[in-house]
Amino acid sequence: MKYLKKAKLIENTVITDDCRRLKLECPEIAAEAAPGQFVQVRTWDENGPLLSRPISIAGVSNDRKHIELWVRIVGKGTKAICSAGVGDEVTLTGPLGNGFKRPEAGELIYTAGGSLGAAPLRFFAQRFCGCGDLKCVCGAATACDMSIFDDPVIKSTGAVLTTDDGTMGKKGFVTDALNELLDEKAPDRIIACGPHAMLKAVAAIAAERRIKCEVSLDTYMSCGIGACMGCAVPMSAEYGKPYAHACTDGPVFDSKMIDWEAF
Repeated sequence: MKYLKKAKLIENTVITDDCRRLKLECPEIAAEAAPGQFVQVRTWDENGPLLSRPISIAGVSNDRKHIELWVRIVGKGTKAICSAGVGDEVTLTGPLGNGFKRPEAGELIYTAGGSLGAAPLRFFAQRFCGCGDLKCVCGAATACDMSIFDDPVIKSTGAVLTTDDGTMGKKGFVTDALNELLDEKAPDRIIACGPHAMLKAVAAIAAERRIKCEVSLDTYMSCGIGACMGCAVPMSAEYGKPYAHACTDGPVFDSKMIDWEAF
């Protein structure tokens, strides 16, 4: 397969009890990757799960030799990935999908990330910080999840942090903090990634305020190449066809093109 690559695991760092930050040496992918794209990851042989696991790219090293992934343990596959040791060989397919549009000069962009959904937004900030004006909002359920955002790139944006229960940062949802920013000044564009309910709410806010909005769908993608039909997304009539594939047509979409009531 054209995009199938072998990578070497350089770092495996604990973020929280169920999250890991992985640094992988793979110059071929690092040189091509764009914010919003993802890789399919597997650390097992034919005796493991049938399918690789899709993980958003959270960043690329300055020398374009390494990629960074944030992985949450949710099942057998992600547990195997997070259990890999430094020096282990990892199989990657990618970079896959379509990413965020590059900022225009002077463009004001607000980003909204929910938990590990902040990963592709972190890559966006790393790549494009300085191209325009960027303001970030990142949220998690409670303080124990906030270690995800203890990251130099996210800190450099002066991110507004929120927790649902108020144990750290602002109390409330990401959308609450986003609305506060919007009340102060409307941006040229909003980009977001996180749980489905959060993205639906962000899309509604953007539509009400008539602001351009891109969302990176945090949805399960089995094959990553559009063959399995498992990541079909219902689209609005404006899109021109009833469904799109998150893996090949996305994962980044114009929020107004998605039929949120059917999705």
